[in-house]
Amino acid sequence: MRTAPTEALEALLSLPRLHIEVEAGAMRSSYSVKQWGQWRGREDSNQDPDALVSHGLVWFTNGSKTLEGTGVGVRGMRPRVARSFPLGKHTSVFQAEVFAILACVSENLKLGYSNQHIQIRTDSQAALHALKSLRIISQVVLECTNSLAALCQRNKVRLVWVSGHSGVAGNEEADALARKGSSDTFTRPEPAIGLHRQLDQKKMPGGLV
Repeated sequence: MRTAPTEALEALLSLPRLHIEVEAGAMRSSYSVKQWGQWRGREDSNQDPDALVSHGLVWFTNGSKTLEGTGVGVRGMRPRVARSFPLGKHTSVFQAEVFAILACVSENLKLGYSNQHIQIRTDSQAALHALKSLRIISQVVLECTNSLAALCQRNKVRLVWVSGHSGVAGNEEADALARKGSSDTFTRPEPAIGLHRQLDQKKMPGGLV
């Protein structure tokens, strides 16, 4: 299959729709997300992000690129998890942001959750737009989409946009983890993002499989 659009993948596997919610003030973004999945309304964008979910599992993901390299951070608030690992010098910020979500999803799959409400928060609108696009041309986006579909088989999953560098504790912690990863040494052959097919074969730095 040359591409794997999310809607076609969900129909093929009889999976529930993956709800991607982008909390933004702009009318255009709001309209786009309403067409994609559930939307709670404008009041959510004015709330503390921690008040958006009263139960379930809450994660933050982030990618960072510095002069030293590129890194990924995954911060679980419920459960309390911190993951940080490098992606070398040739990974773009966009690839890192998508890979951070993939790493978070992989962590949830590894933990074997079932019948859980899982919320993954990111400050990358580009990553969210890529994951909800009907045309997938990036391997890491395809891998992330497939992993999300697998996680949705037994759980309710939502991707939520949060404003970056706005004092949201979990997001700031994920950003710090990503920056730590960018300064760590990547010991495998580059480009690192090509390792996406090995997630189920080799243990990645930070405990991700």
